[in-house]
Amino acid sequence: MQTEDIKREILNIVFAQQKLIITTTVIIFCLSILIALFWPSTFSATASILVREKSVEKNQAALEEVREQINRFELSKEDLSSEIETLTSFEVIERTYKQLEAAGFYDDLQKGGFFRTLKFWEKGDSQSFAYNEIYKIKSKLRTKIVPASNVIEIALLDRNPESAVKILNALLDQYIIYRADVYNPVKQKFFKDNTEKFREGMELKTSELTDVVNKNRVSDPEKEIVNNLTLKIQLEQQLNLLQNEKADKKLIADNLVILLKNDAIQSFSFPGNGVLETMGLKLQELFIEKGNILRKYHQKSEKVALIEKQIESTYKKYKAEVKIQQWIINKELESVQKKILRIENQIKSINTQNVTLHKQLVDMNRIQRELNLFQNSYEAFYKRTEEIKLYDTSGGALSPVSVISRAFPSDGPVFPKRKLVVVMGLIIGLLIGCSLGFMQEYFDHTFKHPEDVNRITQLPVIFSIKRWENNC
Repeated sequence: MQTEDIKREILNIVFAQQKLIITTTVIIFCLSILIALFWPSTFSATASILVREKSVEKNQAALEEVREQINRFELSKEDLSSEIETLTSFEVIERTYKQLEAAGFYDDLQKGGFFRTLKFWEKGDSQSFAYNEIYKIKSKLRTKIVPASNVIEIALLDRNPESAVKILNALLDQYIIYRADVYNPVKQKFFKDNTEKFREGMELKTSELTDVVNKNRVSDPEKEIVNNLTLKIQLEQQLNLLQNEKADKKLIADNLVILLKNDAIQSFSFPGNGVLETMGLKLQELFIEKGNILRKYHQKSEKVALIEKQIESTYKKYKAEVKIQQWIINKELESVQKKILRIENQIKSINTQNVTLHKQLVDMNRIQRELNLFQNSYEAFYKRTEEIKLYDTSGGALSPVSVISRAFPSDGPVFPKRKLVVVMGLIIGLLIGCSLGFMQEYFDHTFKHPEDVNRITQLPVIFSIKRWENNC
């Protein structure tokens, strides 16, 4: 089987779609010529500034910490980015607009037809016109950091190269002034006043913290709460034991009341009480002896009466001793009840104290947060004050900026560059034309070669007739 020749296929497609390719290329090429000839030219004004590293001499009167922090100012990408943000900030551009407006820059521009139409609008809404111009200047600015350097390059695009130069030079002037205002040592009073204010705030919050501690006489409420909770757990365990003991003694006391009301002779069980155990055993022996006598004598005999009298006397003593034990149990029950009440009061007192301690902890945390905020602010303003003092001794700005190149216009328009636009138009036209041609060929599913019939339908081709175009 013969394989297809890719190069030949590509040439076939190009020749087959040559009209579309040529037409597309010519149209785009003509458009590029029109753009190169009639598109309004845009010029560029370029300037550059240098952000220098600054070594500051040590000041022996300054704090060691401040000296170490500002002894060497090493620039980073973030520092350069901050300078770019300052340069293109709304404040700087607004100052630039006001400078240009005061110099009559916009009055000169308004002599043109387009600005003449805006004359009435400017008078009617000057603030909107100012904002519009500020945003227009901001949109025209282009900044970049020159690789491997601390140089920032600024470009401003405009239809008029002279206007671009004036606007960019005014922007640089206002940037230097604005930055000098930010780092001006005249602001030392501002930092000093704020340092004093935050110091007073620190003293006030420290005094509040001391008052809270003195009021509750607890320096560490969180630790005290933990100790109280531990003690509460121990007291609750003791309370459970006492309540169980109370229940046991209450049951014994209630049973004794019932048993003592009964007139029948009965035994009482008090384990560990030797007197009651002895009297109980003696009472049992008398009952046994009475049973033995009844086997020999009559119920009304003198010996039976004597033993019953002895039993009754012993039982009275036994019952009297049991009443004494009942009194003792009641006293013990009363003592247990007092202990339970005391422990319950202790638990209530602990709960109340924990609530008070928690309020104190919340107040102390709040005051401590405010104290930390005042302290951090105080340290920041204090260090800034010390930096300003070092500024006075070093004779220069902490991170100075120098304009190393004032604004200068570009050598011709930056857009459109006619030769480049025409060449790019021709190249882009060819690319788009070829792309459209290949796409049309790809989506055209008709037979284009005799081999296609044999390959797709598996039928032999007898002959082929070329397309005959009737030019008559």
